[in-house]
Amino acid sequence: MANDLPDRRVHAVFQDGGEIVRYDRAGKWWYERDDYRRQLSLNEAVQFVSDESQWNRGVPGGRTFDSRVARKLEGSRRMS
Repeated sequence: MANDLPDRRVHAVFQDGGEIVRYDRAGKWWYERDDYRRQLSLNEAVQFVSDESQWNRGVPGGRTFDSRVARKLEGSRRMS
């Protein structure tokens, strides 16, 4: 999806073209694809991310998201 809104930040991208985004003004997390959009809690957004995702670490507004994703991915690597 095009990042044409100034307060829209893409934090993760998936193989199906979906993205985890956060809108700075509203502070809301969303899963978005061209044909679908769903609001998420921070915890749900973290659960979407896996080793196969493109995680955009360091995007403004995502410090808590980044730390939780890092913890989740580190834990999944230890289990495998």
